[in-house]
Amino acid sequence: MWIATEINIHHDNTIKEAFNRTLASHKRKFFWDLNPDHPNAPIYTEYIDKYVEMDKTGDLLGGVNYMQFTIFDNISIEEEARKAFISQYVPGTIWHNRDILGQRSIAEGLIYKTLAGEMSLPKGQKKPHSITIAEARQMRFARVIVGVDFGGNGSGHAFVAVGLPVGFNQIVAIRSRRYVEGKMDPDTNQIVRDISSQELCKLFLDFVLWVRANFGRVDNVYVDSAEQVLKRDFANTLKRNKLGGIPVSDAMKTYINDRIFCLDILSANDRFFYVEEECRSLMDAISSAIWDKKKPTKNERLDDGTSDIDSMDAFEYTFERYIPKLLKGFGFKPGQN
Repeated sequence: MWIATEINIHHDNTIKEAFNRTLASHKRKFFWDLNPDHPNAPIYTEYIDKYVEMDKTGDLLGGVNYMQFTIFDNISIEEEARKAFISQYVPGTIWHNRDILGQRSIAEGLIYKTLAGEMSLPKGQKKPHSITIAEARQMRFARVIVGVDFGGNGSGHAFVAVGLPVGFNQIVAIRSRRYVEGKMDPDTNQIVRDISSQELCKLFLDFVLWVRANFGRVDNVYVDSAEQVLKRDFANTLKRNKLGGIPVSDAMKTYINDRIFCLDILSANDRFFYVEEECRSLMDAISSAIWDKKKPTKNERLDDGTSDIDSMDAFEYTFERYIPKLLKGFGFKPGQN
């Protein structure tokens, strides 16, 4: 048996060695605890979440028991002391969500602090920028666009669909999906194995068909320009399925901080909305996007695999060429934000 407290701050070599040293045990058991951490911290992605997914599919022999406790479950704390402690926090902030509600969240270096706090509110609580599919369908979209970022070397394949209303003064995220080998498919609840080009084309086609079925059309698809072979595969897939009228083009890949500035300004002015039930991967990506603390003078977004840059890129490909229109009147100057 191995009992470890604050497992998220143990060195990975320690965890692996503890597993190895207990191999000969007759009843091999591990007991861990930890306080909420970064949503994409290795202790979640490499161990806890992976084991929970494997347990659901029956691939983890022996199973796993994962439970969450908060300050409200601690019977040794008197109610008066609990209320006094909670009163120190501002509801909806990252620290409140982490320390009081026990939710995974990032507190340092967040790019979209307000959105991150909003998106981590308890399930069922109305979020200021969230809308339903029905509400999104009632909007008059000038363009319905799909953005695609291709994965590889540990990253994921990400699809994001947005609607740009008439007037081009808002962004509405209507659906997002991200597929990572070794992780769970959000729709089938099966572990994603090898994603061949044929399988990726099928996932892409299903995504486009869903958007068309629910919103009537897809006007453009913008993809990562680094993968020209996959770009042609996607275009051919659409043609074979009588959707050849949808152009598949290279993303512009504009200055990243211009894209960040755009979303930040629009959300602050209530001009960004998302369909909550369909945009889980995008919500997670936005709420975990952080600045690279090793480059404090450059305001550069961290891209080291600990946050979902794939979904952010796919999302930004959909609106980047419309940023001047979206920020008309806000003093936008390309490359200077």
